[in-house]
Amino acid sequence: IYKELSLHALVEELVFYPAMREYEETAEYIEEAEEEHNSAKILLEQMKVLKPNDSEFQTKLSHLKESVSHHVEEEESEIFAAVRECMEEQQLQELGQSFKAAKVRLTPDVEAAMANK
Repeated sequence: IYKELSLHALVEELVFYPAMREYEETAEYIEEAEEEHNSAKILLEQMKVLKPNDSEFQTKLSHLKESVSHHVEEEESEIFAAVRECMEEQQLQELGQSFKAAKVRLTPDVEAAMANK
């Protein structure tokens, strides 16, 4: 959970959000999305030092699940549609490739952060 969510959030912040800032119609979504990322990062860091059978871990996991579900719902129902309206197909393809490349490039950094408890 830590690795995948941390990596995804980092790549969104480095690749996807800068692309969204270029368009007034999509830039309006960034502040809330970044706040949601920060909340998830805090929960992930807190969970990293807990044992999965700890009740506090379970509580934080529930909050994380709720937060991520809300974030994904907004992306799928609003943000992606707005991005598709603003960007040409070629731009979307390039953005997808940049996203994948950044994910591969940043995986070792996130794995190293996971190891630091």
